[in-house]
Amino acid sequence: MHGRRHLAASLARTLSQAPSRSISSTPSLLQTLDPTPQSPPLAAPAAGRLAEMRRRLQAETPSLGDFAYSVEVGTRKKPLPKPKWMKETIPGGAKYAAIKAKLRELKLHTVCEEARCPNLGECWSGGETGTATATIMILGDTCTRGCR
Repeated sequence: MHGRRHLAASLARTLSQAPSRSISSTPSLLQTLDPTPQSPPLAAPAAGRLAEMRRRLQAETPSLGDFAYSVEVGTRKKPLPKPKWMKETIPGGAKYAAIKAKLRELKLHTVCEEARCPNLGECWSGGETGTATATIMILGDTCTRGCR
């Protein structure tokens, strides 16, 4: 309790001894938010550059129509083909078949199969690296990941 009084007295002394400022000596919040500030006039070259920049921005700013009509769209009679990156390849190949046969022979289950991974063919076929991989589950057909 005594500590609070001491703190309050110390704070009161500090506030009473602090130099006072008048509001007129510093710009007020209202002055800084004024939509028509009384700033010093710009030099002629700077004002010209600013006007030129505003003109260019107005002329070059895209509109919603620019975005809407910039995409090519197919029709029902002539649809556009899907991009290459969107097409999914069907799993297959010698490495894929060998891994699948070995897994069935050893009665092993993989995380890839249980999770129905869309990249299964890429991993089992070797993908970009050429190394075919399959992640087996140590508890048989019971997945421990809990991602369902």
